[in-house]
Amino acid sequence: MDLTFVIILVALAALLFFQFRSGKKRQREAEERRTQMVPGTEVMTNFGLYGTITAIDEDDNIATLEVAPGVELRVHRQVLLKPADDAVAATDDETADAIEDSTTDVATDDGTTGDDKKAL
Repeated sequence: MDLTFVIILVALAALLFFQFRSGKKRQREAEERRTQMVPGTEVMTNFGLYGTITAIDEDDNIATLEVAPGVELRVHRQVLLKPADDAVAATDDETADAIEDSTTDVATDDGTTGDDKKAL
């Protein structure tokens, strides 16, 4: 056998090993998130809607979310992204960064921007 052929086979085997390993890790994390999604948990959906789970239908994969007092929505369970506590912490950091960035470019009454004032 040629040495380059053996190296290619070893590299391919390593690639497959790491791919399966990361796939199993993602499955394990998804299962852990699913176990946290029980009625009474405040969650964030993958489209940014916050609500509290009031019921879960395992057979149809439907979750009922209360988004405001007396307002309930039925969504597919796959759109439940994560518990809201984790989502709020990440969103607060992103929002603070966005606010900080946007305030430096806002024009004032005298026509200068926040960056111009910093230079003065």
